[in-house]
Amino acid sequence: LGACLDFRLLDDVVRDPGVKSRAVYLTADSDVELAELDSAKIYIIGGLVDRNRHKGVTAKKAARLGLATARLPIGRGKPITVHSSSSVLTVNHVADMLLRVQSTGEWTSAAACLPDRKVAKGAEADASSAVDSKSNAARESRSMSGEV
Repeated sequence: LGACLDFRLLDDVVRDPGVKSRAVYLTADSDVELAELDSAKIYIIGGLVDRNRHKGVTAKKAARLGLATARLPIGRGKPITVHSSSSVLTVNHVADMLLRVQSTGEWTSAAACLPDRKVAKGAEADASSAVDSKSNAARESRSMSGEV
């Protein structure tokens, strides 16, 4: 897989049907988690952070433009765990992470580009995973007993 960074206006992407059909707009508000990179896809990294008063803006924009969306596997019990207070990533970090995943095929290696202040490590990451595992087990138990 060869890495390619292509900088173009979003309007140019949506005007070209061949490009638009392969485009995936990365947004934290997507229901789809990006498990692996597809070399046939074009990943769009937005310049607007979906935080506070801008929550959901990129997901709504992608829906309005008819683009597929996905989110990075970041959070409790995911390959990359960040501090909940600093989960917003820069465009540069996202681009670097995507290049690392493309090169190694592993999301865990992608976290190496993040500053230490962002990455949850050791006991904190383990605690996040443990909380997520307990939540999943409880949800699974309710599902099996007919509660939902």
